Amino acid sequence: MRNIFSGATYGAKGVDANEALSPLRSSQPTAALNSTAVNKAAVAICLWRCVFSALLAISFSSALTPLVSAQETRQTKEGRSSVYPYPVRMRIELLSIRNRSCSPVPVQIKLEYNSPKIMQGELHLNLHDALDIRGQEDMVASMVIPDIVLSGGDYVFNTILPPVQTSNIQNLAVQAWFQTETDRYPLSSSLKEVNPPKPHDLLMPSPYERVSLLCSCTGNTVFGSSSANKSFLDRALSLENYNPKKLLDQEVPDPGAPGVRGNQATGEHIQFFSTTWASRDLPEDPLEYCCFDIVLLSDGALSRLSSAQMDALTIWLRAGGSLCVIPDGSLRQVHVNFLQSLVGSHRAAPPMLLADDGSLIDETLLQGQPIYSKLDLGRIVILPVHDDLKSHLSKVDLGRIVAWLWKVKSSRSVRQGRDWHREDLIQYLNQHGVNVKKDERGYYIENHYGGDQTYRQDLSEEQIRATYGVDSRLAPVRSEILEIAAEDLLPQDVEMVPTWIISVILIAYVVTIGPIDYLVLGALKIRKATWIVFPIVTAAFTLLTISVAHHYMGSTETGGTIDIIDIGEGGKPIRRTVLEMLFYGSRATHSEEYSNQFTTAAAEFLPQSNYGYSSEAAVSSGGKALRFEGHFPTSYVMAQDVQQWSPQINRTFQLAPRDITLPGIDWTDPDLVSTNEGRTRLADSIRSLSNGESVWHAAVLHSGETLSITGSAVFNLTHGENLRIGPYGYQNHFHQYSMYGGLASVTQTSDQTGYFNLVSRVSPEGSGMLEDLCMSDSSDPSEWVLIVVQTTENDYKVYRRFYNIPSEDSND
Repeated sequence: MRNIFSGATYGAKGVDANEALSPLRSSQPTAALNSTAVNKAAVAICLWRCVFSALLAISFSSALTPLVSAQETRQTKEGRSSVYPYPVRMRIELLSIRNRSCSPVPVQIKLEYNSPKIMQGELHLNLHDALDIRGQEDMVASMVIPDIVLSGGDYVFNTILPPVQTSNIQNLAVQAWFQTETDRYPLSSSLKEVNPPKPHDLLMPSPYERVSLLCSCTGNTVFGSSSANKSFLDRALSLENYNPKKLLDQEVPDPGAPGVRGNQATGEHIQFFSTTWASRDLPEDPLEYCCFDIVLLSDGALSRLSSAQMDALTIWLRAGGSLCVIPDGSLRQVHVNFLQSLVGSHRAAPPMLLADDGSLIDETLLQGQPIYSKLDLGRIVILPVHDDLKSHLSKVDLGRIVAWLWKVKSSRSVRQGRDWHREDLIQYLNQHGVNVKKDERGYYIENHYGGDQTYRQDLSEEQIRATYGVDSRLAPVRSEILEIAAEDLLPQDVEMVPTWIISVILIAYVVTIGPIDYLVLGALKIRKATWIVFPIVTAAFTLLTISVAHHYMGSTETGGTIDIIDIGEGGKPIRRTVLEMLFYGSRATHSEEYSNQFTTAAAEFLPQSNYGYSSEAAVSSGGKALRFEGHFPTSYVMAQDVQQWSPQINRTFQLAPRDITLPGIDWTDPDLVSTNEGRTRLADSIRSLSNGESVWHAAVLHSGETLSITGSAVFNLTHGENLRIGPYGYQNHFHQYSMYGGLASVTQTSDQTGYFNLVSRVSPEGSGMLEDLCMSDSSDPSEWVLIVVQTTENDYKVYRRFYNIPSEDSND
């Protein structure tokens, strides 16, 4: 075989092929050796590179693994958190920015459910007075809403929460879950906080502030398309506009404006909010209107109301609500009849008529004047249909409208379109025996120590108000009738253990474990047995003490009741309040069924000072949370745990109660209260009612005076004595007086401080504060109240009838 190199390289030079190959042959072993060394080095280098690469890969992999793991973990967590693990979610929101003080809470609940499978169960809501739920100690109420069926879509409904009192934390934390027959699904407010679920938050008013709420109803179906008149009235109907302490740089203070809340937190302002409702969403249950102070119908809202809605409004109005109406839109005869029923048949003007185009024909409205009307305890204003009410209504007109709807006392200057005046602090205290003066240094009190020696005590206005109880706040204060009820409604056979018996038991115990133990065991020479005798003696005396306590404080009854029935113009009940005492000799659970009623615990906290604020809970229901199961307030069962010997007062509130038998008195005759002859006939009727089982008393309240009908002085609790100020502070001990005097005082209040120094009554609320029991203006000579009380042991049945008898000096 020819070598490929010979011809090309060597053969060209004429060299023999063998000679040419000889050097190659002679050097072949050395080349082979060199080639082997090179191969070994290459293999070594290759192996070293492989090892190095492997080590580098391992190092890089070990360094990258935590990052990858962290990334995977983060992605896994994000993936899990973004997927809600339960088939149903809940959203709960207030139907207004803030709810009214001491009222039910209107909310909208939305249950999100996208599965085609039908799921039926109950919605459980635990209401906690807290920001973060700590346990059962901060729970104020719980609710169970049954018969909820979810099927392939969202389940949305409006409801109200019971009127509960909260602390200055100003928040309700709602713990919720959906319960089926087999499963329980927590309803968290956050997708990322499911276990444990995050509670839902509802902003609540502080007990130190007054919050009012206007329900502005519109007939427009397009959200946000309010007319100029509606926008104007939504702000102009606020009573805060006439507060002498309002911000001077705002014609109408905006509650949501920065800086306003800090000033209002002192309680000397009225926080005013307006919430817009579509006419189709207006309730058909009169109790649900207790969420509002005033209802405004504008932008065609009246023309879209159903008969059921108008009937519910009328019931609420008769019980003390307030309504402002602009009768625009295309009305029907049923709406005209509704307005005519509100203004009453005693109106001097011709009846209202319906025009062919659906507009309202009324003589007063055609003249551009508002119509003012009273319906039992309620107030109504019908405004003329005008393109620009802001320019049409004068300042005096607007002031009178506001004063009328808020039931401002006739002695106040709001109805003249001016700010309400504040009481003169020095003059007020001097009238009540406190010698307060003021000079360039401020307020001071001079104390005389015989002769000409005096001691000057300088005080700030805040100190004076706190010391003497001159409360300038407008915040809610619970009714003083609760102080009396806490003592008078206890069972008759319950009494405190006498002090001498407690002393005898204590002395006997000390003597037994002392000298007797020492001498007896010493005589028996078994003093070591004292470690056995001592616990036995202690246990015996403990059982003896418990037995004595049960003997005195045990009872076969649970306590008395106060049943207050308010009667309207037609001689029919318009509302009812029942205060029930619960007092048990052992721990028990009280359970009862209710229908179309509010039930709540009476508030147990009363702020003692005008300027005493605390970061702790300020309002308490005694730690006895009420449990509601059913459709509140239509039909439900209320259950409550009551501690041993721990009195608890509950309030039940009802509008237009039925099946009530009234005493045989002509309740429709105003002469029974306004004339001497009528009061004589009334006294005869009351005496005929008395029998051996019960005692009857009656009184007439008018212009701050109490006129006894039965000749007894049981009602004679004068307001002067009630507000008596002593040298060491504010003396206001209602429990020293009888139940009758307390009922008279709470019916016609003449307080010179607080919110009821400004208004005569509030719209129905049904809360445990009992503010809505007030019903008469002591400064209005046209208002009279008849009180008839039937007493059977410690049960009181109270009938009250409000009369509006215009006087010659009356402008209404």
